[in-house]
Amino acid sequence: MIALASLSLAFQHTAYSNEIDETVIMEDYTPLFTPSRTAQELSAREQVLARQINRQERLWQQGYISRYEYFTTVGNWLMARLELSRHKTAQQTLSEEQKELAAEIIDNFNTRIDTLERLASAGQTEEENVIKLKLNLLLFRRDLAIASGEPKETVIQHQKRIVEQSSAWLAFVQKAVDNHVMGLAALQEPQAMLEKEQKRLHSTENTMPH
Repeated sequence: MIALASLSLAFQHTAYSNEIDETVIMEDYTPLFTPSRTAQELSAREQVLARQINRQERLWQQGYISRYEYFTTVGNWLMARLELSRHKTAQQTLSEEQKELAAEIIDNFNTRIDTLERLASAGQTEEENVIKLKLNLLLFRRDLAIASGEPKETVIQHQKRIVEQSSAWLAFVQKAVDNHVMGLAALQEPQAMLEKEQKRLHSTENTMPH
């Protein structure tokens, strides 16, 4: 497996000139902390991603794939490792080793957000992708807080940030629709996300124990 130290070194010497547009997909991080797949399936996925990283590192350095694509694969590998680690401890709060792995995942999120922000500034990707990736990070942080046994007040604060970011996403899309840049159908996903997370905030405030 590729060492994270070498990833950081490669990150420092990378230009942004040949990036390509990427589309961010909203994710569900609950399975990372309470895995439903078998240990064999999770182990196989982790190994496939580890091999993919080794291949993609060379392609990225040679300019054949984007920086974002490469670090997305690294992030998927880190998440696969966390999910595999949680397989036998899903009913327990996170171990110190799992918390360290989660911190690496957050660092990876920030690396990808930085990449997309630079791309958006250069007009090479949509600002919506930045908004959605930041929302994914907030969702991960919320689920991490729950799995870590953080107090109710902390989880609520995470949930409020998710609602705020969901509102920002909807506002962005609504403006694009008003300006005829997007069609009405584009409103469906952010509207559904905002409604879902508002309900979850209400539920957390009223039912989650302190």
